[in-house]
Amino acid sequence: ISEGDFSASSNVTSLELRTAQSGVVGTAGQGSKLTLTSDFQLQLKSMVTTDGSFPIFELQTGETAVETNDILGSISFKAPDESGGTDAITQAAFILARAGADFTSSVNDTKLQFGTGLSGAATTRLTIDSDGDVLIEDGDLVIGTAGHGIDFSANTESAVSGVSSQAELLSFYEE
Repeated sequence: ISEGDFSASSNVTSLELRTAQSGVVGTAGQGSKLTLTSDFQLQLKSMVTTDGSFPIFELQTGETAVETNDILGSISFKAPDESGGTDAITQAAFILARAGADFTSSVNDTKLQFGTGLSGAATTRLTIDSDGDVLIEDGDLVIGTAGHGIDFSANTESAVSGVSSQAELLSFYEE
């Protein structure tokens, strides 16, 4: 698809794939649209205009027996053409879903891992497990804005024991 008028100095194009639920492909309110634009964007759009319609980008494994530590899907970030070579061309960051246990008819225990690189390939820095616990595997929890901290208001002392609470926000700590 042309992104404008063609001329001797401009032939900007996008690649587009459209689907339809019923009716004519490409009609407003029908199906979905996947577009690769000339400015490096991959756009997935639901063409359905009714409330509650949204696109889903889904990564699926083809494994028929998912076992503990199997990777279900991953998004990887690299700069493979970087002229610096070596560390510069290795995996710089990732987000991946990993099985926390063998899958069964009643188990799909999964954790979400986030990794970044410093020197060499990216390694896991933060994990969210299937119970909702967050594990910082490497690095510190840094509160980057003054006046903010860790909020305990969902589980205040007064709510637990009937005693009034002085503060629900841990905003400063001193050894």
